[in-house]
Amino acid sequence: MAVSLNEIYSDTKQKFKLDLLAGREGLKNTVSWVHLIEDVTTTDFIRGSELIITTGLGVKDEYWLEHFIESLSIQKAVGLIVNVGAYIKEIPPHTLEYCDKIHFPLFVMPWEIHLVDIMQDFCNRIIQAEQLELNESTAFLNSFMTPGYKDSYQPYLEQIGYKLKGSYCVVVIHPDKEIPLPEKDLLFKKFRILATNILNRLTVLFGIVILGQEIFIIFHGSSADKIQKYSEKLSQGFKKEFAFYKIRIGVGPLVTGADNICKSYKRGQAVLRIGKKQNNDIVFYDDIGINKVILAVEDRQVLTDLYQDNLSILENYDKQHNTDYLDILRLYLLHNSSVQAVADETFTHRNTINYRIKKIKELLSSDLDTMEDCFRFQLAFYIHDILEDSEN
Repeated sequence: MAVSLNEIYSDTKQKFKLDLLAGREGLKNTVSWVHLIEDVTTTDFIRGSELIITTGLGVKDEYWLEHFIESLSIQKAVGLIVNVGAYIKEIPPHTLEYCDKIHFPLFVMPWEIHLVDIMQDFCNRIIQAEQLELNESTAFLNSFMTPGYKDSYQPYLEQIGYKLKGSYCVVVIHPDKEIPLPEKDLLFKKFRILATNILNRLTVLFGIVILGQEIFIIFHGSSADKIQKYSEKLSQGFKKEFAFYKIRIGVGPLVTGADNICKSYKRGQAVLRIGKKQNNDIVFYDDIGINKVILAVEDRQVLTDLYQDNLSILENYDKQHNTDYLDILRLYLLHNSSVQAVADETFTHRNTINYRIKKIKELLSSDLDTMEDCFRFQLAFYIHDILEDSEN
């Protein structure tokens, strides 16, 4: 629902006699606001994604405009409208070439157009788009939290083009680093704009919800293969622009019907937690194996009981005696009962591992020599990881 530069340009180019001279590749980017700037030294105040208008009042030479555009691009402005006639008569060819090279849209507008008129028009469009985006986000949020109350989200989603019986997939984007409140709103706005810009170039129907420290992308009407492609593009984009925050992505299952969006939402969150446990940047629901079965169990008490029946004795022993038997057993099962592999990974003497495994078998009353026993304890570890993360 965010308004793109291309939408604004298409709707107003005749009204304001706008002419796009260069940088067409950047037209799909989102516009967050409009500013009038005349001085290169004030571009530091740009927060990103603003459309800039200038008359060229501060022009000094034929390269002033190019330096101005370079500064705007560094600050992530979305484009520039030059009000030609008084201070800038025409745009130098080398400036047009530069804008094409960096995909920075450059427009000209005749002097007789009043700046207050175009700025008011554009700002109104942005405000209207933000309101529509908020309404859409609220509808999807209701589909997450109160899926049974269909009137709180289905009528609006249908009104804006979503098919109630169509396919949906929820993708969860989560920064590993906790974002403090003073900077959270601005940073997550940048997250939203980046995601929107990436997906706008892919021509896909999607919605965005920001909740707590997570961003949720809801894809509609896309195949599993395309969702994988879109998710990987998002992962690459966030790594490039926000590497400092270590962004992780969990991709929920593809579901049918708007009343099932909540299932993709919940499982997308669980997939994200599994990916974090495995230290993976992006994890897909289709790739989590037996964890699908665990996630499908609605009664959490059943899972808790299964874990406690199998591993609580080791957990309690570790707490009482300051041992690491749970970790040793996990590695032992992971390495197909290889004592040497566990010894190598823990930098521990083989005899020490042998002693610990013997003690573990005594505590569990199991020789761990059958596939059934090994699978039972491995499953308990899977359950432990999911239950632990869902509580944190």
